[in-house]
Amino acid sequence: MTGELRSLLSPRLQHPRTVADWLEVATTDLTPTAAARVRADYQAHLEDTLAAEPDLTEAGLLRRWGSAQAARTGLNRTHLTTWDARHLPPGRLSVRRVLLDSAPMQLGMLGAAGPGALRGDPRALTLLGATLLLVQLINLARWQLLTRPLRPESRVIWHWLTKPSSLILLGGLLWATWVGVTQPAQVGGWFGRLEGWLAAGVLTVQLVRFQLSLTAARKQRSVPA
Repeated sequence: MTGELRSLLSPRLQHPRTVADWLEVATTDLTPTAAARVRADYQAHLEDTLAAEPDLTEAGLLRRWGSAQAARTGLNRTHLTTWDARHLPPGRLSVRRVLLDSAPMQLGMLGAAGPGALRGDPRALTLLGATLLLVQLINLARWQLLTRPLRPESRVIWHWLTKPSSLILLGGLLWATWVGVTQPAQVGGWFGRLEGWLAAGVLTVQLVRFQLSLTAARKQRSVPA
């Protein structure tokens, strides 16, 4: 590739020629705090190396450090990246956030039991009132729990266990177990119906997102970012 064509490439696609370029490529995926910490560590290593070997050139140092892309891959495995950070729960859960999270579930309850309650149906009134009270108690418990200082993994676990969507899935699983839908003879029949595939798809997405959050939390604990 000619020099003119190489100059048109993004700096991340070019072979780094300076320590600053090398560090830019190696830390490009990290969160700003993690990237700053890694750069500081490499800068300290650079100063120690130059103090011991004052004749070492920048090119020689970069050869010793190796591929910036390989370093980038390694750092992404151990440090919090911007992708990881998107899957972390909020550090402090506000009352507003708790209420907004549960709003769709409460609207669904109002839609299901509201018409009967408006007609004065005692069963609908009792069901709606008891359910909304239970939701508010869960919201209060969730807020109290997640405003405490917790380890990153514990915060992720409690955040996901108390999310309205997780509670709905857990309730659905308990109901299915109660009525015998989870028996081996009946599980196969679920996959012959659209709702069975939808339920399996939602559960799979939730489990994948939970795993991503847990992985990010482990990185955050091992190398705080």
